[in-house]
Amino acid sequence: MVQVNMETIKVEYKWQPPRCDTFKIFDHNDDHCPKKVKVVNPTMTNDDGFMNINQKYRKGKQPSKPKHTDGVRLTKPKPNYYYHSISKPASGNGKASTS
Repeated sequence: MVQVNMETIKVEYKWQPPRCDTFKIFDHNDDHCPKKVKVVNPTMTNDDGFMNINQKYRKGKQPSKPKHTDGVRLTKPKPNYYYHSISKPASGNGKASTS
């Protein structure tokens, strides 16, 4: 019969992997955490109260180019449903037909 002993062995390393305290994972450290609030520098104002803007905004919505796909239609055409009333011919004797 085989005897099995369970022992706990402590292992120490000189290097420690980067660990985030927020997510509790070893993927990134606290400095590069995506949940960390980024500090925004206040914008400089002139003496007259106006602010300098470094980025221009786009003028309205730009028309997009249609995407070309070879042989594959990505959107289905809309079905054309129309209401047509159909009148049934009147039966002569009022009884159900037997076949």
